[in-house]
Order: sequence, then structure tokens, then C-alpha cells
Amino acid sequence: MRCIGIIGPEGAGKTTAARILECVHGYQRVPFAAPLKRMIEALGVDPKHLYGTPADKAAPLAIFGGKSARHAMQTLGTEWGRVCIGDGFWGDAWEVEADKYSRVVADDVRFPNEAERMRRRGGIVICIVRGAADATRKPRHASEDFLAVPFDHVVVNDGTVEQLADALAHILAPHLAVA
Repeated sequence: MRCIGIIGPEGAGKTTAARILECVHGYQRVPFAAPLKRMIEALGVDPKHLYGTPADKAAPLAIFGGKSARHAMQTLGTEWGRVCIGDGFWGDAWEVEADKYSRVVADDVRFPNEAERMRRRGGIVICIVRGAADATRKPRHASEDFLAVPFDHVVVNDGTVEQLADALAHILAPHLAVA
């Protein structure tokens, strides 16, 4: 399988799953938000506010008038990129990078058209949640409504990293046998 998209709420283990797919199954992590984050880094924002903990991402920053890097990423991605430029803008940018690799995983699929890109490339979308609380979480922004994105498999990530790796291997087994 060439592409795997991962959806789920903040803190569910999406990036951990992507790292497992990189280390164990030979995928290259190519997030949809990579160009967006590079744009914000160019403003001098400390990378911890883009790649760090949820608290780091939510911290108010003077450069954004007291708003967080998370808010800046969401509005740059959605209101500017998707609305002002075009719905497929970030996906087109993603494909330029993804085309460099034979297997890619995007751990930040946020919208139905991004999931559709995965499927057009022969891929699947995996939803990762941490228990029942994640399924009832209300989105604060359009980019957080992961339940609006069609997915092929669900992994409940309430155990160890090894259990997450086993669950991913179980999902991939039939696909890798065909590849």
C-alpha cells in the first residue's frame, strides 16, 4: 500500500502511529501541514509551538497578537489556504513531496478531500482514538472535525505503544501481502 492517512483528535497518538509505520514498515512521514509549519517557522516562531505538546501549541504568542500557534496554523490552513486560495491547495503541495517516496503516511489528515487523495493513490485512512471520550469530543475548528472524514479502520489506542504497533500491523497485513 502506497499511502496511509491518519485521522483522530488531538493527543490520540497519530504521530506515534506514523513513527511506527516509518520505523517498522518503511513509510516516509509526509504531513499535509509541513509547508504551513515551515511558513510559520519563517516568522521566527519557536518550533516547540508547532511540533510540541498540546500546551505548547496552545500558548499565546505575541507575534500572533496573543493568539496561539495552533490558531495561526488553523486559520492559515483553512481560512487562507483552503478558502482564499483553493480547497485543494495543501493537498497539491503535499503531493509534490509525497511523490518523492514509494510509501507515505500523513498523520494529519483533516478533511474529506485529503482522505480521498489517499484513496486515489491506493491508500487507506486509519482513525485513531483514545477511548469513548474522543468520539464525543466537539470540534473547536473545522480542521478538528475528524468524524467528518471517511475512514477505513479504527484503532482504539488505550494501551501500550507495542499494542498500537500490533493493531497497525494487523490492519496492514492483508495490504502488504498483496503489495
